Amino acid sequence: MKGIDLVKSLFGDKAISFFSNLSKEDPNAVVPRGRVVNVYITLQAENELLIRHEGGEDISLATIGNEKYPIILYDKIQSAWRRNILAILRKDYDKHVEEINKLRG
Repeated sequence: MKGIDLVKSLFGDKAISFFSNLSKEDPNAVVPRGRVVNVYITLQAENELLIRHEGGEDISLATIGNEKYPIILYDKIQSAWRRNILAILRKDYDKHVEEINKLRG
């Protein structure tokens, strides 16, 4: 499935107007048309969540209907992912330090 077909199936034909058509040499096509897209992901924890935060009062809450629920901000998910990737890279660097040094020259 092409990207444009996926966007159409998710958001309809109207969403296509947000994208610049760069397949033709048109100076107007390269003008940025910025939009904000809010993406929400729902995750269900398999066990008790341990979230880094400044204190007990620093937990973000989302209001859904009349209820408030604790949420994890994207920044916290992104930083947890980044820490995991950096740990993997450090481990692999230690394993392959001689190879890497040869490539560096």
